Amino acid sequence: MGNMNLTPFAAAFATITTQSYDYTPLKSVARTFEDAQSARLSIQNRLLQHAASLRGIDVLKRNVDKDEEEKAAKAGAEARDQLVADFNAVVATVRDKRATAASKAADAAARKSVLAALTTAGITDKDTIKSATTAALETARPERVERSIADIPLSTLAAAVAETTLPHGILSQAGELLNVTLSLCRQLADSDEFEARASRSLESALRDAPIYREFLANVKGIGPSMAGSLLANIDIHKSQYASSLWAYAGLDVGPDGRGRSRRAEHLVEVNYTDKEGKAATRKGLSFNPDLKTTLFLCATSFLKVGVERSPYAKVYYDTKHRLENHAIYGVHNDGKEVEGKGRIQPNRRHMMGMRAAQKRFLVDLYKAWRALEGLPVAPEYSEAKLSMTHGSADKYRVAA
Repeated sequence: MGNMNLTPFAAAFATITTQSYDYTPLKSVARTFEDAQSARLSIQNRLLQHAASLRGIDVLKRNVDKDEEEKAAKAGAEARDQLVADFNAVVATVRDKRATAASKAADAAARKSVLAALTTAGITDKDTIKSATTAALETARPERVERSIADIPLSTLAAAVAETTLPHGILSQAGELLNVTLSLCRQLADSDEFEARASRSLESALRDAPIYREFLANVKGIGPSMAGSLLANIDIHKSQYASSLWAYAGLDVGPDGRGRSRRAEHLVEVNYTDKEGKAATRKGLSFNPDLKTTLFLCATSFLKVGVERSPYAKVYYDTKHRLENHAIYGVHNDGKEVEGKGRIQPNRRHMMGMRAAQKRFLVDLYKAWRALEGLPVAPEYSEAKLSMTHGSADKYRVAA
């Protein structure tokens, strides 16, 4: 399939580069950032449960009123934030104490050095000694260095709890679990620092990626984090058609005519090597769950941006409005069981609108990326076979 199949939008991108860009290093950086995010979220969730237990809140309780469940989750999150604030206060106290001790040590060394030098020179005038000492102290005091929290022993932090004025006092309620509590707080702080470094590395790597510079950076609602996740999970060279991306992202339709999911009827035979090194098969997903999650977050972000700035938000609302008047999915069938379609609910129209927005975004990403890589760009089935045309992301292209 040659370049005669390029849309005007994709053809414009095809003239920008003449050789393929190696996304391998970027994918590695993006996956490191994703791992950092996952680690931070895991620790954050453990700390939430721990802080909630200190406050006597059961955030894991089920079979209760939904409002009560939401209140418990909110109260648990507040307890976690309060615990982190108390921990930060303790760390600040320890750092201030160390900085003061270092400053005093530097002052004492400076005084001793100046006095020794002046005595050797035979200078004994008190005013001269005082003036020289003052000048030496100004240059001798060390700059405050923020040491990593990991360098501060838990025993030092535990000892500082009693002498620190805590904003909320929840840390002092830990009792025998103080070291466990401090350890969880420190792990969260360390993971935050690691994620921040990974984020900076990702932003730096993205600046050199053509598809980010020319397309993703200009799509409202897509930030470096989402862009990195998209690029880490997609191999555009393997995506011959836009529908290939839909299927890989789990946005296609299952054999039962319903949206692809983790349901048993949607699982497929997957080849793998067992622990004995033998080839075997098992039931598995037909799509990439990480990409599916990222795209859902992208669609949510499009809605937050609004229809004035995101055409993908408009796709969502247009689709939802059309479905509200649909013969099967319309509001007149809400709460009813429709044969072959299950129970019709308002949330179903929402999810169908979200999928439509994601699929339209993937089509534009496919066209832009394939063109930038100098790869053939196939038209959509609706365009090639049904002569239907859709809006594109041409407005996002950065002028050369």
